[in-house]
Amino acid sequence: MIRPRAFRLRPEMSLLLGGLARIDILNLSGYEKQYDWLKVFVFASQNLPVMIADTLKAEAVYKRYLGTPFLGIPSASGDLEVRLKRWPGLQCKDQDIVVSNNNSNSGGNEARLNCDITLSSAGWLGLLLPDNSECSLRVWTPHSAGIYVRRPALIPLADRLVGKHIRNSLAYNTTKPFVFKK
Repeated sequence: MIRPRAFRLRPEMSLLLGGLARIDILNLSGYEKQYDWLKVFVFASQNLPVMIADTLKAEAVYKRYLGTPFLGIPSASGDLEVRLKRWPGLQCKDQDIVVSNNNSNSGGNEARLNCDITLSSAGWLGLLLPDNSECSLRVWTPHSAGIYVRRPALIPLADRLVGKHIRNSLAYNTTKPFVFKK
């Protein structure tokens, strides 16, 4: 079962999903003011670690921790050194992805994810932008494969599936999965 993990990211931050994907938040701006945070939902195996770094240091962090428990890559029961030598690394798409939210939630409507970004076979990300804002981001996967924007989001009300924001952290609590009673 995949449970979403949620994080607050600001511009010039990068989210690394295991050794399989990297997402750089390049810009987040509103039509009326500059916004600070974007909420990112990670829909992937709980065995894939998530690491957040400054975008300027993301490449160095990736190289340093690739193959460690902090930033692992899928490996069979073989030699990790051989696997790392054959690993292609991450490449980004030629064009940055721009996502906008033209909604105004002043009517009390529940927040809905603006879109999903698929990450090859690693999973996908859901993006929740502030009202009347626009975000540009750069996505990296091996051979820049499998990167697509999905609108509408597959689970638009994913915000219901995470807990409260953890104080002094970029993460939100995860909740127990919802189970229907018979």
